Amino acid sequence: MGGAPGGHRSLLRRETDYLKEQRSVGNNGKEIEVFSAGCTACNETIDMVKRLAGSHEVVLHDMNKAEVAAKAKSHGVRSVPAVVIDGKLGAAPAVVLKRRS
Repeated sequence: MGGAPGGHRSLLRRETDYLKEQRSVGNNGKEIEVFSAGCTACNETIDMVKRLAGSHEVVLHDMNKAEVAAKAKSHGVRSVPAVVIDGKLGAAPAVVLKRRS
């Protein structure tokens, strides 16, 4: 599974901005999930999300398991690494960025 070149970097920037904003306003209880296949980009994403999540729990999903792939599909995950926050795949960060512009 893969995306457009640099695509995961763009998603990471949006997720990073969103997590930083949530932490700064003290918004607790975010459900953060990372879908991974164990690749280098996935591991970098996991490390970054854990670092930025603060007190939020980060749930890791191994895409090599059939039941995880089914869950990923229900969230609209088409490539990895993928970060889902409160059940939304990259949607919340895009909203945050639009509000800023």
